[in-house]
Amino acid sequence: MIPTLKLPLSRTMECIDLTITDTNSNKLHPKLSSKIPIVIIESDTESENESDDSDIEFVDDGPASSTNPRSFKSSASRGIPDNFGATTLRPVKAATNCERVERLDGAGSSNHFNATSISEDERIARELQEEERRLKEAGPSGHLHTATTREDERLARELQAQDRKEYRDLISGIVNKKVLSFLIINLISVPQYSVSQEGIVFRTVINVADETLEDGSPAHPDDLERFEPWKKLFETTSLGKKVKRFHWIVNYELEKRFEEAKEALQTIPGIDPPSKELLVFHGTNPSNIDSILDNGFRIGGVGGQRVVNGTALGYGVYLATQSATSVGYALGGNRIFACRVFPGKITSDRGYSMNPPKTTNPLDEPYQTFMQGEYT
Repeated sequence: MIPTLKLPLSRTMECIDLTITDTNSNKLHPKLSSKIPIVIIESDTESENESDDSDIEFVDDGPASSTNPRSFKSSASRGIPDNFGATTLRPVKAATNCERVERLDGAGSSNHFNATSISEDERIARELQEEERRLKEAGPSGHLHTATTREDERLARELQAQDRKEYRDLISGIVNKKVLSFLIINLISVPQYSVSQEGIVFRTVINVADETLEDGSPAHPDDLERFEPWKKLFETTSLGKKVKRFHWIVNYELEKRFEEAKEALQTIPGIDPPSKELLVFHGTNPSNIDSILDNGFRIGGVGGQRVVNGTALGYGVYLATQSATSVGYALGGNRIFACRVFPGKITSDRGYSMNPPKTTNPLDEPYQTFMQGEYT
């Protein structure tokens, strides 16, 4: 029996990619997973056309709305509208600096290089001498020009430092709020998915085995602490799979939308309790991941969004408390989302979710989340 739930639409998306190893050599079976906020997983189990470096990626994306009503008795969430967003995180390759090296062809290339270097040094020395002579002839005005240039450079450096501080403050504010985030876990080795630059203000990848970043440097203890609950939850419900990497990507616009949605839901009388968040998973076709990271979850059958997996538990975003359930909905992919969800008011009466919501305003619904106690 696997508890499942269908949760509301608003969430912040911080994307975290958890890479996991698979201690079970059996292939994933799609019917073993149900949907919960999205986690993507990479497994290091070898199979045909797969490399050793496979892993599970989790995407933690905050209050979830059920857009994928295909999970068996997963709960569906529909309370928070699409225009409320989430902070998103995505796995990315570390950037490297490139050097451009020119080679001198022909015999004795090293001699040519040395001669060229000496000639260049002489040219620079002559230019410096000429500049010094010109400043002496120009008198105070020439020195004034130089002083003005140096002042401009100083101001430019101060502005650059201020921009860096504002950026750090922005990131710190997002991280410290600890609102909804996307966590992605890769199950098998596949190409990295693309990440839209628009709205993305932070990203990081952590290797779980040695607690390092992609460049080999140690991960920050705060990040390791942030991912530990997801690692435990995933591995205790994953049927033998282990997390290998976390990909965390923060989308500022979705973060803002989630904050607005959560604030709106907290005004509803009788929500249980007023500030409780749920940790859940969501599996989806790999082709949907980029769209979710960029725009958040959408409800099938609402606003022109097509219904992909049916509406067995009603209209909403389908999420699951069992990671193995969500893995089954990854449709052969290697990623699922790990979602922090703010559910609003919860009901076990399926009748409240059997019709599409008339609006995307969660306050217009008597309940924002339908929860099915068990998966049978």
